[in-house]
Amino acid sequence: MKTFTLLITLTFNISLFCQGSSDLALVGSGPRSSTESLLDFNLSKLNGSFQFIDNNLLKKTENSNIKGSFYLYKNWKNKSSIITKNNKKYDLPNINFDLDIEKFISKTSKDSVFIYTDLKEVKISDNKFIKIENKYFEILIDKPSKISFFKNYSGKLKKAVLNKMTNQQLRPAEYVKVIKYFTLKNNQLSEVKLSKKNILKTIDPKNQKEIKKYIKDNKLSYKKEKDVLKILTHNNKLTN
Repeated sequence: MKTFTLLITLTFNISLFCQGSSDLALVGSGPRSSTESLLDFNLSKLNGSFQFIDNNLLKKTENSNIKGSFYLYKNWKNKSSIITKNNKKYDLPNINFDLDIEKFISKTSKDSVFIYTDLKEVKISDNKFIKIENKYFEILIDKPSKISFFKNYSGKLKKAVLNKMTNQQLRPAEYVKVIKYFTLKNNQLSEVKLSKKNILKTIDPKNQKEIKKYIKDNKLSYKKEKDVLKILTHNNKLTN
């Protein structure tokens, strides 16, 4: 179990309005007393970089012969809000998460994307993400004073399998999504695998007996995300 010590405050106070007509039309809002207009806003105000998809080493295009997806979401047109490190808030009409470079990106044209580098918080539909130690985590449970539960996404390229005799491809290369889970407890961010041993180590010792009974009565699994959410939520309710 990897453990990192840090102090963080999870705050999601996103109250924005969106409009746009181009592939990447953004409306920005700074402090409540001032709002940037669409005409005044441009991507140069955000830290990041442009990248042409065709020039990418792994050729992340729909016509690629690599199976799987390099992106977290199938649809790019996701209603989203972002908060930068300097607490500027913006609404975006399209955004996705690149599993390869582990960064949020937006399409700026058919063959190019903008890679964000200074985001502090991101909200896509009902999914909320926060940046910790240069990695993004989806928040599953937000209880800083008790146990918070996070989900981290990345990707892994599995090489194609070839017949050693004929060099014929038996299985194409495939890009697969890698998911890791983390808890935040007493200001410590710890990776936790979904297993009975690890989940019981995470919950408060004084709640062990009640939690085990709760799991048995409700026929919950330590290996299923939705069940672990119920287990940790119940533990938080038992913790003063």
